[in-house]
Amino acid sequence: MPKTFAVITIAALPLLSGPAGAALELVEQNTKTVGATVITWDSSLRDLDYEIGTTLEAEIHWAVDAGAATFSNFRLRGPNFTPKGPDPAAGFLLGVDPPQDSTGQGSSGAVLVRFQLTELHCDADRQMQIGNAHFALDLTIDQDGDGGTDSVVAYGVNVHVENLGPCDAAAGGPPPGRGPRGPNG
Repeated sequence: MPKTFAVITIAALPLLSGPAGAALELVEQNTKTVGATVITWDSSLRDLDYEIGTTLEAEIHWAVDAGAATFSNFRLRGPNFTPKGPDPAAGFLLGVDPPQDSTGQGSSGAVLVRFQLTELHCDADRQMQIGNAHFALDLTIDQDGDGGTDSVVAYGVNVHVENLGPCDAAAGGPPPGRGPRGPNG
């Protein structure tokens, strides 16, 4: 039986503050069932006032609603940073502090991650720079219901950032002739 609302609320405690005051807001949590294990985790975060190159620090929480799970890894996944194309977003995963977690139903954990975006994509229609970071929280879970953890499952974590202001080369946007609309702007 899934945990009560209070337990899920605890897993969603406010997160994150980077060294330069960059703050991430928790936007969404997801719940996923794989085999005998049900996990609820922080899946979507954002910073709507991001300064390029600022280190973001996030504590990604999860709760074991049924079954068992332990931390395995936290990594970049898929395209790593988006949008791609002639004016791509780019960045780095700087560090991961492994959690102290327990394994059984009703347990929870959190991993502290640090990353930064070094380039953002120019969204000319909205006159802002944007970027997305795509991560995987890998947990070893109880697939067959025997209480042991025997299968690694990736749980997606996405971060969206925006930087209001001009979309020109001087502001870190694309140089003339590059960007979402091509050479004719």
